[in-house]
Amino acid sequence: MLDYLNILFSNSKLFNGLASLALQLGGRYVVAEIPQNVDTIFNGVLFRRIFVFFVSFLAFRDLKYAILSTLLFILIFNYLLNEKSFIYYKKLLKF
Repeated sequence: MLDYLNILFSNSKLFNGLASLALQLGGRYVVAEIPQNVDTIFNGVLFRRIFVFFVSFLAFRDLKYAILSTLLFILIFNYLLNEKSFIYYKKLLKF
């Protein structure tokens, strides 16, 4: 019975989508349970990028797509949309 449920849930796109949505919406409540001294680890750049990779991997279930989407996320949000970046999109549009 448990094996059947495991196969059913692991192959269900609907269940995977709902689990990803719940992870995104409920993630901030999980962070509230973490002690302050551990919270400094979660605020680090490396951890945030690893977290983006994990979310991408859960969504795509493919290592190549997860790495590519993580790199695109870093490029877009840390460089193209960051006003302090040398490749900020508004700087690129000014000739």
